[in-house]
Amino acid sequence: MKVWIVNVNEPLPTDPGNNRPWRMGNVFDLLRQRGHDVTWWSSTVHHFDKRQRYEKDTEVAVSDKARVIHLHGRLYRRNISLDRLLNHRTLGRRFRELATQKIPPDIILASIPIIDLPRESVRYGRERNVPVVIDVRDKWPDFMVDQVPGYAVPAARLLLGSMFQDVKETCRAATAIWGVAPSFVEWGLQHAGRSAGPLDRYIPHAYPESEMEPGLLAEAGRFWDKMGITENDSLPTLCFIGSLNFTAFDFETLVEGMSQLERKVRLVFCGSGMGEEKLKALARGVPGIIFSGWVDGPALRVIMQRSVAGLTPYRNRSNFVDNLPNKFLEYLSQGLPILSCLGGFSRQVVEDAGVGMFYAEGDPEGFAAAVNMLLKKVQAREAMSIAARRLYYDQFQAETVYGGLVDHLERLVADF
Repeated sequence: MKVWIVNVNEPLPTDPGNNRPWRMGNVFDLLRQRGHDVTWWSSTVHHFDKRQRYEKDTEVAVSDKARVIHLHGRLYRRNISLDRLLNHRTLGRRFRELATQKIPPDIILASIPIIDLPRESVRYGRERNVPVVIDVRDKWPDFMVDQVPGYAVPAARLLLGSMFQDVKETCRAATAIWGVAPSFVEWGLQHAGRSAGPLDRYIPHAYPESEMEPGLLAEAGRFWDKMGITENDSLPTLCFIGSLNFTAFDFETLVEGMSQLERKVRLVFCGSGMGEEKLKALARGVPGIIFSGWVDGPALRVIMQRSVAGLTPYRNRSNFVDNLPNKFLEYLSQGLPILSCLGGFSRQVVEDAGVGMFYAEGDPEGFAAAVNMLLKKVQAREAMSIAARRLYYDQFQAETVYGGLVDHLERLVADF
């Protein structure tokens, strides 16, 4: 089977370092392991580091039957910006031009966001009778509209009108619509103007519990030791893993709440992003807050093992409320109780499984109270940890979830 993956917002197997694979990264690896020929269409722009991987369209072989094609687009500095939209427009055009030079695949799996590449994917599929699965990861461009004040929403929708039309075209032409949450599948179906069919399905995010070399884990342990975060440390540690982005996360509540705790607690921010300097300025003078910068997979594994809870301070916007972001699953895989201010689907999952505690967005006193309660109730915290591992293995283990995704691709090609 010859598969094209079309996705620009994930770490790539061609990126340097010990980067853990995300959703399409895991699918890419599983397709390779099953002997399929797989091409990943991505971008020269590293979405998180805001840098160019290459200065022109570049194809890199990962193995004899697997490769990554980096489409060149302009660099952008902000996730919501004209430069990023222009980048997407260029990527769509470059895909349209280069795809015609390749042997057609048996199937295309294209992610939203963005929309220009999925739109070009369904157009290509329609012209060449190739099935195209649209995998909805974000409600795009709805997410951008959510960032503007209420009075500006009509104007934003008007300005983004062509993108909304592109979403409708893409979803209507898709062979199947998949999504990381049930509401994301429904969102795609609404744009397609149809009800769910036998090929449409909810496939959650999942997280790989991959084996790591003992030497790398030992090195990661020494890294945290030097920062004063040691194994069996008596000072409780909370960790946040992700992009330091105020658009997505309510960091203000965490920082203010740290000053209201009943005992000393350490909060480690693992990551980088456009909000990093703002967050450091906000946290200046607040005891217990540490910034590690970006760290690799082994270091993330160790800091989770040395923490008492993982933080998911998402802002309550529809793109997050209707979702179960990957960050939840990362913590669950290591048996970490979750502290969250996010409502909706994720809260339902966490509460039903008994794997976390909640506070209200914008409520530092509530955050402090939740942390205090978590630290006091040791047995309850241990029960949450056991339940977290159980939930991960039952529903969100990458080998099972993404193995099923590849099974669906294989059946779809066989039946097409």
